[in-house]
Amino acid sequence: MLTPAQAHFQRVMAQRRGESDGAGRTAHGAILHRLRLAQSRLKGIQSRAVKVEVKKTLLPEFSGWIEGTLESDSGRQDEVIVTLMVWAVDCGDLALALRLGAYVVRHCLTPPDNFGRDAATLLTEEICNPILTLASTEPNADLSGFIAPLDALWDIVRQQDMPDEVRAKLCKASAFSRRASTDPETQGDALKLFREAMHLTPGAGVKRDIATLVRPPPDFSGEKHMGSLVAGKPVLPAKGDTPDVDDGQSAVSAGDFWPLIVLRDLRLADRITGGITTSRLMHVTTEAVAHVTDQLQDWQAHQTASGYSRLQAVPSAHINGESSKVYRYRRAVYAIARALVLEGYRDVDTTAKGDKAADALDAQRDDLWRDARWSISDIRGVPRLYAELC
Repeated sequence: MLTPAQAHFQRVMAQRRGESDGAGRTAHGAILHRLRLAQSRLKGIQSRAVKVEVKKTLLPEFSGWIEGTLESDSGRQDEVIVTLMVWAVDCGDLALALRLGAYVVRHCLTPPDNFGRDAATLLTEEICNPILTLASTEPNADLSGFIAPLDALWDIVRQQDMPDEVRAKLCKASAFSRRASTDPETQGDALKLFREAMHLTPGAGVKRDIATLVRPPPDFSGEKHMGSLVAGKPVLPAKGDTPDVDDGQSAVSAGDFWPLIVLRDLRLADRITGGITTSRLMHVTTEAVAHVTDQLQDWQAHQTASGYSRLQAVPSAHINGESSKVYRYRRAVYAIARALVLEGYRDVDTTAKGDKAADALDAQRDDLWRDARWSISDIRGVPRLYAELC
């Protein structure tokens, strides 16, 4: 971490570089050397997650240079500023990335050869790729927090030339950030962006998303069939793992930090059939989410203070493209929800072939609470408790 004096010196030297004096050039050589040392340190790290954590400690070492450069607005070619722009994206600091990106793109700064793209293309892809990955691996994730940063990105690159495939990524990311909105105008914007992505790149993979947005909501009133004398085919109870209740878009949210828990997904994962109505499932799921988030309240506060605004942003291993912490959060909630179903609705068989014997249900319930405790411990990064002392 820079001392205030060091940050001030960097800031002044960055400003003086814009005035083309010798001291500014010497200072730029020094800051470039600092960057090379940092890059050498990162090169020795294989884990991407660890690299991100190291970059978060390195970025403040250049704070004075960043502020001085942006204030002088000289537009001089600067490998340091372009590299820090990418680091800011990697660290999830989109506010800083967009400040630097606006400067870099406006002055047409050239990224180092190892980036292989111009500034506008580089900035767009680096910001959009993680959002698109999250949208594909967590279909029900709330991406509305990305609307403002992506709109700011549009303001920066709208007039810039870039490959159609990259602009299509920006359209898709902006559409994904809006698609879950209940506001018709915002959903209309999402549909327009999805269609623009398909126009730019026919293989953009958004046909299903477009169909979902243009499909009218299902009519459960039965009015269409009031005049029919022929009875419709009755809906039969589900067999196996297929739910026989349509929970619609019902979900439980615990704020921006925690992933959304969608009842439809929980019902399928826990094999909870129609004996438990949507309202009952909502009741136990709400309690499960409240319990898990209460257990992780202090841990969440620490992560938020460290700059992580969402669980999926907290560094962790990824399995099938998904953060293991997100997976374990859902696993904890799902386990507790099913345990509460077994406790509160003992007269309901939660699977088509479930064992109704009380002792078997009790053992299953205990296992579910154990699984939840283990998942919570895994999120915290503390050892699992395999035995409890009375």
